[in-house]
Amino acid sequence: GVFRHLDATLPKYLVRTHGPAVNKGLIYAINPAVIILCVPLVTAVTSHIDSFKMIILGGYVSATSACYLIFSDSIAASMAFV
Repeated sequence: GVFRHLDATLPKYLVRTHGPAVNKGLIYAINPAVIILCVPLVTAVTSHIDSFKMIILGGYVSATSACYLIFSDSIAASMAFV
């Protein structure tokens, strides 16, 4: 659900909140960059932990990432959500 929000509603939210000049493409590009850079590192560091436990932890991280937007509507909060 959270990942689909990035495609469907985050661009509209950013334009409505920060105006048409907001660089929504740059904010959106954070997600793939983090995936490409961090997944191999986290996998290497946590290889001794059960895979199912890591999947559960990742689900919690994804689900709670939207909380940044509850407390602030700043660009930084949007970037933290992504």
